[in-house]
Amino acid sequence: MERSLKNSTNCDGKYKIGKKLPKIIVCIFFAAVIVNLSPKEKAFAAKYFLAENGSDSAAGSKSAPFATFSHAIERLQAGDTLYVRGGDYKEQIYIPSNISGTKKKRISIKGYGNEEAVIDGDGKSVHLLEIDGASYLTVQNMHFRNAHGNDSAGICVYPASKGIRLIKNELSDIAVSGEVNEDNNANGIIIYGNSTKEIADIEIRKNYIHDLDTGYSEALSVAGNCEDILIRQNTVENITNIGIDCSGNYGYCPDASKDYPRDIRIERNIVRNCISPYATSYGIYIDGAHDAKIKRNTVEKCSGGMEIGAEQSQSVNTYAASDITVERNKLFDNTEAAFAVGGYEKELGRVGDVTIKNNLCRRNGDKEGCAMVVLSKCDGISFIKNRFFNDNGRGDVLYSEMPKEYTYNITFRQNRYSNSENDSFVLNNVATDSLEGWKKR
Repeated sequence: MERSLKNSTNCDGKYKIGKKLPKIIVCIFFAAVIVNLSPKEKAFAAKYFLAENGSDSAAGSKSAPFATFSHAIERLQAGDTLYVRGGDYKEQIYIPSNISGTKKKRISIKGYGNEEAVIDGDGKSVHLLEIDGASYLTVQNMHFRNAHGNDSAGICVYPASKGIRLIKNELSDIAVSGEVNEDNNANGIIIYGNSTKEIADIEIRKNYIHDLDTGYSEALSVAGNCEDILIRQNTVENITNIGIDCSGNYGYCPDASKDYPRDIRIERNIVRNCISPYATSYGIYIDGAHDAKIKRNTVEKCSGGMEIGAEQSQSVNTYAASDITVERNKLFDNTEAAFAVGGYEKELGRVGDVTIKNNLCRRNGDKEGCAMVVLSKCDGISFIKNRFFNDNGRGDVLYSEMPKEYTYNITFRQNRYSNSENDSFVLNNVATDSLEGWKKR
């Protein structure tokens, strides 16, 4: 998050007015300032406007706006803002690395006021916005929609991008087409770290991502070499697969020691109705990421609530996914489980050092063959002070099928549950009607 900048003071903290400088000194002073300003650090920020009825030969002012993003964007310098007037734009937006702001002077591209600025894919297989190595850029109050076909996406952020803010945008009607298979995918937002040049300092906040047919992909995806990612206060709903996903160890980044997201915060999001017709789709999925905090989210009516998993084996770390905290979330009415932890097959990656605490779970895994909690290939997992309440008791409280060499060092403390008459716990494929650290309400 950006910090506010305070005006400079003298040593005693008081503002002072000094004597007037001689004119020649003043001139030299301002000349020095001008000489030392780079092109991206000009003294005054510019405000440009873009509109459907604009012209690229115009001045770019509110009364004489530009017509195309390509023309407007190449003029942006540090501190500038491009306001996009309401309209339906069929131009895909590309922002290269040379269009970059600074920490103190960001570049902003914003929908103007309450007008709806729509970037429309015209039903084609396109990326509506690509940010390719740019830095200190804000994209706000835009609507990205109507991209159909393999690899379609709303917003793509590529390697070396830094300090990107995606705020209060809407993404809808982005979909695969034709036969759905593992190579036919679409995304709402994808942060794609497929290089040794990391993507860093990304904030995705207060976006509305909805009604996407993503195939085998996700609505909001962070993949590969990415660091310092904040996903906060977004609403993600009506998705045909996973809602929010952070994935690593897939070989996207050539350097295996960097091929996973880390320093992730997923906070205060609402994720609902993420249901795949061909797989279990969790609302929030950590698949091979490290150092993640998942706090105060609401996940409801998905195939599963939250999964801390590892579909790929680790190559340079002890665990494929590790150092994960899941705290104070609400999980309601998720079909197959509230929480799943671990690589779901013996040959897959291992998950370790996970703390799941103070979460409220109602009506999750509440059907035959399911469970409130599912454990697989993992160790060093702690469940502390969680509350699990189901109505009919058709599913187990906890289910873990793998033997002790795959699932071990699991700690339960002060968890409460209510599951009708079903007190079934299955740990290491051994059933019991009680488990230390679980108390029936």
